[in-house]
Amino acid sequence: MLLRQMKYFLAVADCKSFSEAAVQCFISQSAISQQIKILEDELEIELIQRSNRRFQLTPAGEYFYLKSKKIVQEANALKLALKQIKQHEQGVFRLGCLNGYQLETICTAINEILAAHPDFNIAIFWGEHDELLEKLQQKELDLIICDVRADDNTEALEKCFLAEEPILAAISTRSPLAKQPAIDIQQLEDLECVLFLPPKAREKEEQHYQKLLKFCGKYFYPPRTSTAISHIINSPAFLPLLYRAANITAYSSFIKALPLQAENAVLTNQYNAFWQAETKATEQTKIRRLILSKLQEKISS
Repeated sequence: MLLRQMKYFLAVADCKSFSEAAVQCFISQSAISQQIKILEDELEIELIQRSNRRFQLTPAGEYFYLKSKKIVQEANALKLALKQIKQHEQGVFRLGCLNGYQLETICTAINEILAAHPDFNIAIFWGEHDELLEKLQQKELDLIICDVRADDNTEALEKCFLAEEPILAAISTRSPLAKQPAIDIQQLEDLECVLFLPPKAREKEEQHYQKLLKFCGKYFYPPRTSTAISHIINSPAFLPLLYRAANITAYSSFIKALPLQAENAVLTNQYNAFWQAETKATEQTKIRRLILSKLQEKISS
C-alpha cells in the first residue's frame, strides 16, 4: 500500500468522480482506476462500490478515507518540516514582505547585499498581512516587513520601525474629489472600495478597513490590475493605498492618488520589521541586521 494510492483514493472520494480525480492528479482515468483496484486487491476488501457511472464508498471505504486523510496530512506536515530543516541547513534566510510594499527598494537592497556577500542565500516571499505574521510565528519565515495593526499579537516578537506612510485613495481624475488637496474619510461613504485580495483574506481585510477608514460601504474585488483601474474610472470607486505605490504614477493621466484625512489630520500607516526573539547570535542574525540596516538607509533617504 503506497501513499500515492491513498492520495488517488482521497481524490476520487472528494471529487466523487474518477475522471475529475484523474485530472486533479495529472494521470489518466484508466490509470487511477487501476491504482484503486490494486489497492483494493492488496487490502482484500472493496472500498468503492461501482454501479454504472455512479459509485459510493463502502463502510470499509469510509473508514479507509478517514484514516488515509490523517496519514496524508501527517506525511505532508513531515515533508514540510524536513524542507524547513533543509533550508536552515543550507543557510537560506527567508524574508517575508507585504505584497507590493517598497518593491523596488526591498529588491534593490537585497540585490546589493547579495552582490557584497555572494555566500548569502536570501529568499523573498510576498504575502498578505495575516499570512506573513502566521508564517513568522510558525518559523516558516525569519524576518517579515508589514504594516502595524492594533489587533496584532506581536508581543512575543522583536520589532524595528521602518517607516510611517500617508494613506492614500486612488480615484478617477473625473471625480469631483480629484479637485481637492485631500479627501476626508466621510467622503468615501458613497464610493465603492476596490481591493486586491485573495478570497481567504477578504473578510479579515474588510474588518481592517472598517476600523481604519470607518468605511462600511461596498467592496469590489477585481481579478487583475486592468479590471481595477477600469472600474475606478467607470464607477464612483476608490482604491485605498496604505503606501505610495510607485506604479500608480503610470496612470496619472486618469487616476489621482490623494491623502486621506480625518478631522483635518492626514491618516498614516506604520511599517515595522518583525522577527522571533533569539537566545544567541547566528549567521541568520548577521543577515537580518544587514537587511534592516540597508532598508532603513534606503527607506529614509
